[in-house]
Amino acid sequence: MRAISLAGERLPYTEEVAGSNPASPTGVMRGFIYILRSEKNGRYYIGSTNDVERRFKEHVDGKVKATRDIRPVFLVFQQEYETLRKARQVEQKLKSFKRKDIIKRIVTEKKILATGV
Repeated sequence: MRAISLAGERLPYTEEVAGSNPASPTGVMRGFIYILRSEKNGRYYIGSTNDVERRFKEHVDGKVKATRDIRPVFLVFQQEYETLRKARQVEQKLKSFKRKDIIKRIVTEKKILATGV
């Protein structure tokens, strides 16, 4: 399977995320893209946050309207970005594709190579 290349720069992937989210070297809050998979219907949910652990718990506890009815959900992917703003830009770009095969490839390969944002 070829790597996903959506255009532009190669973006880093971080497999493990600590519970806290210290600021980046520039003092700006880091951000994360995360992907959840519903066991109920197999669909994916893409989100961004500055704290993956907290946000995932909100999904599990039914506090997020978009995933409340598709629980249980599992965290299948996360990637760290230097800023929350960058993570939100990448989230919007990924959501604009509306193609399940692209999301499956990201989850399988454990990386987003580039997004063009």
